[in-house]
Amino acid sequence: MMYRLKVATVILSGILLLFSMSCGALEFEALLNAPTPSSPATGLAVKALPDGCLLVWNGSTIYREPLPRADTFKAIATGYAGDPGFMALSPDGHTVLLAAGYSKKLYLLDLNNPQSYSPASEIAPSGYPGGYSQYAGVFLTDSLVLMDSGSMAATATSELGVFDVLNPAAGYRAVMQKPATLAPGDNSYSACLAIDTMRASVYAMSYVLDASWNSTAQLKRMDASALVLAFQTSVTLSWDLDATAIGAANAFFTSGPSEVMSNGDVLIGGSGGVQRVNPTTHELVDTYTPLSAPLDPWHYNYTPSYNPETGDVMLVISDWHTHTTQLYAPRNTFEPMPVCCVPGVVALLGALAFAGRRKLC
Repeated sequence: MMYRLKVATVILSGILLLFSMSCGALEFEALLNAPTPSSPATGLAVKALPDGCLLVWNGSTIYREPLPRADTFKAIATGYAGDPGFMALSPDGHTVLLAAGYSKKLYLLDLNNPQSYSPASEIAPSGYPGGYSQYAGVFLTDSLVLMDSGSMAATATSELGVFDVLNPAAGYRAVMQKPATLAPGDNSYSACLAIDTMRASVYAMSYVLDASWNSTAQLKRMDASALVLAFQTSVTLSWDLDATAIGAANAFFTSGPSEVMSNGDVLIGGSGGVQRVNPTTHELVDTYTPLSAPLDPWHYNYTPSYNPETGDVMLVISDWHTHTTQLYAPRNTFEPMPVCCVPGVVALLGALAFAGRRKLC
């Protein structure tokens, strides 16, 4: 019996070692079973949950993984129409805000009791400026959401504003203009937002085009507590004075910061791929570009997602030539192997134990 247990241990250790070795170099592959956009939507919103499972919104239906790193997605709610702008997850782990792009629709979903769309699913903060639409958002607290919104007026502008998802009637308040001032002929556009795991630092980007279509993008960091206080006291902060620049202008991709990794690195997407940036040293740590078209820099657009439980960097890649969007994951991490997850390992141990018991009978 002892010999059989040793053999079983060696086999199990070998399997786990083989699995761990498959997570070496960071290469990416499309998840063939992941949701794709529901027409007429063109994008996907992806967010990792506290248990390590992924939540995906395709412009109609919201899907959830049954297990971390399982290339299987189960529909949990439907009818949430619109081109996915963003999904923001509250620190409470179950309240999700969904923003449907230019339609300006905002939906609230409770993952503890997910329901398909009804008019009660929609929320609309009073005082939200007409002509604006929300591009990105993060939860500052369990209920306060910071959004980057932009207008498409003759002179486009972008601002950061806050509202309470549990009390939208209390109103939306702008807390910062991005950038602080615009030169004549310039236009400012929204970008992605990111917040660290401690809800202490927010990362944002100003993106300005001049009359000649020359762009200037600047990544900055600000204190989340200052943004909360600005909302509570109806104060407007300054992009110049209250936000700290990271790197030089145009140092990073223009879509802006989407995620902050567990070690503090910031993930920034755009047409050139996804950059991993150390915000302390301002160093570009890595660039992920699994698909490229050197003669056509606008062929693909990348939006990163990050799973702090598994450490996976996920990529939502849109192909503007074929008008398709797919979710990409680190190669081999989502293989449908029964030993690649805890239930598979438990099942294997159970089978080995059962075989040992039979030999004793």
